[in-house]
Amino acid sequence: ALAASSRQLALIVAVMVIGWVVIAWYVRREYANAFRLALERREIDLNEIRFRIDDSATLQALTASLTSPNARQVAYALDVLKSAQSPQLIPTVRPLLNHDSPEVRRKAVEFLQDYHESVV
Repeated sequence: ALAASSRQLALIVAVMVIGWVVIAWYVRREYANAFRLALERREIDLNEIRFRIDDSATLQALTASLTSPNARQVAYALDVLKSAQSPQLIPTVRPLLNHDSPEVRRKAVEFLQDYHESVV
């Protein structure tokens, strides 16, 4: 009887853990979508960002915004990415030096200067 109840308990715990993992995955995906939408709508106040942007989903949403045809969205994403302080973003930002928008080019130069990279 004790072995049967242990198996039942283990099964219940396993189902709960699987449920928790599924819920966590959905929450993370929705967080990334909400962040991406807020970025597109320019709802994130850059002056209030006090945390490091090092979550992979957040970085992925921001770097995806760098390829947007909307120059304002690209410039905004560059502003947000400055606070990420990640030199790994340099290869993603470097092509923006040839962007059609002067504002995007200026922000790309500013971004790269923060890492003492040659922009020429």
